[in-house]
Amino acid sequence: LLLHIINQPNDSISHAAKLHLGRNAGYSNRCATVENNEPHPAASMCMTKNNWCPDQNNNYKVLDNSIWFTFLAPSIGGITINTHGFDTQIAVYEELSDLPKLSQIHGRYKLLAANDDRSYSDNTSLIENMLLKPNKEYLLQVDGNNASYGDLVIELLSNSLEVFPNPSKGIFQLIVSRPDDGIADVSVSDLNGRKLYSSIYNVSLDTNQFNIDLSGFEKGIYLLNVRMNGFNLSKKLVLW
Repeated sequence: LLLHIINQPNDSISHAAKLHLGRNAGYSNRCATVENNEPHPAASMCMTKNNWCPDQNNNYKVLDNSIWFTFLAPSIGGITINTHGFDTQIAVYEELSDLPKLSQIHGRYKLLAANDDRSYSDNTSLIENMLLKPNKEYLLQVDGNNASYGDLVIELLSNSLEVFPNPSKGIFQLIVSRPDDGIADVSVSDLNGRKLYSSIYNVSLDTNQFNIDLSGFEKGIYLLNVRMNGFNLSKKLVLW
């Protein structure tokens, strides 16, 4: 007899998987478990910003098969979290303690937002236009309502331009975060407005990270501009 054991690597808060801006796929809550004292929203309403639907199965337990993620808030702070795949319920938390995660205590996580059903006809989850502290790490909890499970897609949507590392010795990684697909016109200028670099990139939720190489430029401050679908996103680049 051959048994196939399924363990989700991000089944616990301490092993939360890292998400990035854009589309994140390849996750599942199948056979995931619930931790002792695991935090959760109240289960009383389905389409609000801080509640989940009452669970009709499993003795009305709130949690059934949750998995965990972390993400960095974009530099502008605003973000939308969109899920696809099965009947999800999601919640966003801020950790209130910097102590090592040796035990999961309900009170150490502050609930910031939650959603179960985005509409009467769609039981996937959506948290729109949430304002967070820029570049701060947050926790995302995903559970299956009524013990639902399946393959999961999470989209972190923003209207921002992220640059790592900055300052840099030459190679900058750009994340062009837009909720729509399009062609990004990327340019770098000096402080006098002279364009020194330009390139074109096809941007989508699946492909939004690009590298630019300024290794041959003089040390100093440059202006990065990204124009896409009528929007302009800009950042200062520090080359050292």
